[in-house]
Amino acid sequence: SRTYEINYLRRHPFELGTMYVAGTVVAFVIDDAHADLVRRAECAIAGLRYADDGMRRQVACHLPAWPFAGAFRTDAAHVIVMRKRPDLLLLRDVLEHFGGRLDPRHVAWVVSSLLNLCCYFQYAGITHNALSPDTCFISPPQHGVAVLGGWWYAAQTGERMVAAPAGTIAWAAHDLMVTGRADLRTDLELVRATGRELLGDITGARLARESAAPRAMIEWLRLPASADPIEEYRTWRTRVLHDSFGARRFVELPLTQSDIDR
Repeated sequence: SRTYEINYLRRHPFELGTMYVAGTVVAFVIDDAHADLVRRAECAIAGLRYADDGMRRQVACHLPAWPFAGAFRTDAAHVIVMRKRPDLLLLRDVLEHFGGRLDPRHVAWVVSSLLNLCCYFQYAGITHNALSPDTCFISPPQHGVAVLGGWWYAAQTGERMVAAPAGTIAWAAHDLMVTGRADLRTDLELVRATGRELLGDITGARLARESAAPRAMIEWLRLPASADPIEEYRTWRTRVLHDSFGARRFVELPLTQSDIDR
């Protein structure tokens, strides 16, 4: 018997319902048929743990805050409202704003941020299983990524997955999809797939031919992922990025929500 109003800026249907992106929140309206996945998301996010306050300060800003800003049911759906900083932009919107291809220097920091989160997932003993431009938000001024969507598919490492979006089934290692067990390789493969998609070709087949990025970067994005996120992150930061761009330097991405909505 109550009415809730969200003045949203962007609306995106997804496989379980609809996502509404506002300035300081993002709302997910999920069909009642997927109530079990909503509960899985709540348990996964409520159970996120940190070794100490230092880890919490470093990582928590890249993950959904618990408790949620709001959570309630309608006659036909579950609604979850998550807090979102105004500088966070849905990566899908950013990619579309730039015509389906980002500068490889910006792809580099997106991949770096996602690999860093995968290292945290290993510590926390979880897998996200749905990393993509549709679940990730980026902060252009901070060069950071926040994973706010897709938590319906999260699982404890080694646990049997109960569902996965089409993109995960397409790009995760075949043997993992056969066993259906939650494995960090899935997230690491999805980081690579996201990198390729941001460069303009999620398959990776055209990237070298179109010179979409430096050769070292393209080759790494097309390689199969290992099972070790720390080693993946180390290789990416010390070898791939150095061979691709040389010394590290901050490249500004002047983009706001107003630019996207223009």
